[in-house]
Amino acid sequence: GVSYGYTWHAPKRTNLALVGIGYADGLVRGASNEGSLLLGGVEHRIVGRVAMNALVLDLGQHSAAIGDEAVVFGDPAVGEPAVADWAGQLERPCAEIVAVFGSHLPREYRW
Repeated sequence: GVSYGYTWHAPKRTNLALVGIGYADGLVRGASNEGSLLLGGVEHRIVGRVAMNALVLDLGQHSAAIGDEAVVFGDPAVGEPAVADWAGQLERPCAEIVAVFGSHLPREYRW
């Protein structure tokens, strides 16, 4: 099983990635077994419970390396996850999704 409580078990052989962001950083725990992040240009589902400072992604047959960029929210026009998608999936307002992220997290603003 993966993460606290082993709420997700791989149905077949797969690759997993540990990403250093969790609910202490502002990523809502409701994303456990629900949300997804972009890693290596590919969207991957969060599996298991979101922990205090980490989460796990199911990469399937893809792979990842230390230092690969994980995108939580971005520009949906270029295939990045949208805040609105998270808000809809978690049934929360967009402002609530983004307002809780800590100031220590790197941000990139593009216009």
